[in-house]
Amino acid sequence: DYERHELLVTYEGPFHPSVRSSPSSSSTSSNSRKTFCITLPPSGTSSRHGSSYVFNDDLLKCLSRKVGWPSYLLCIKNRGFHGKDGENDFQGKLFPTHSFQMNDAANTSSIRTITHHQHPPLTLAIHPRHSSLLGGKGGFGTLLKGQSKQAGARTTLDFGACRDLSGRRLRHVNDEIKLRKWRELQAQRERAARSGGKESVDEMAALKTPSGIRNWHLMVPSWSEGA
Repeated sequence: DYERHELLVTYEGPFHPSVRSSPSSSSTSSNSRKTFCITLPPSGTSSRHGSSYVFNDDLLKCLSRKVGWPSYLLCIKNRGFHGKDGENDFQGKLFPTHSFQMNDAANTSSIRTITHHQHPPLTLAIHPRHSSLLGGKGGFGTLLKGQSKQAGARTTLDFGACRDLSGRRLRHVNDEIKLRKWRELQAQRERAARSGGKESVDEMAALKTPSGIRNWHLMVPSWSEGA
């Protein structure tokens, strides 16, 4: 006699990129749900149940080749039928719900009886410990902002990469103001030179900026508190 277990397994989750790019892959367009018909030999026989069974690991190893992920990343979401009369010796085993026998018509030399074991539909997915992260619902930006204000943290003083409402880089706008300020200072120096020392140029006043940051003549962005 020959036995084989027939399982209908639906995989819910992403496929490995190597499986998606394979020309022989016939998964759905979203690559997030696909049903497989799996035929496996029995992994063992239970004397208490009176039937053979399939190990979870044997099924996961077979399916790992189809979805592309290692078997230790996969898990069965619904176990279906596990045992009889509340017995607890079904851990890691999948027992069938129906069995029937048929003669092997392809074997002409001798008559061989094949026992088909049918299992309830199963759902396969990536184990939650590998597919999700536990945590809160946000606040990461606030945490980073708070760390930036701690003692010893480096304060951001370069805002040149930011843009104004017109889309211009702030460094370009600031450079225009710096050039205008420099020309005004040069004009004051020339007047002071022609006056023969009667006029003086306040160099320190020319270095002062509204923001308090050297060479930054624009206002500090609102998101940079304490800069």
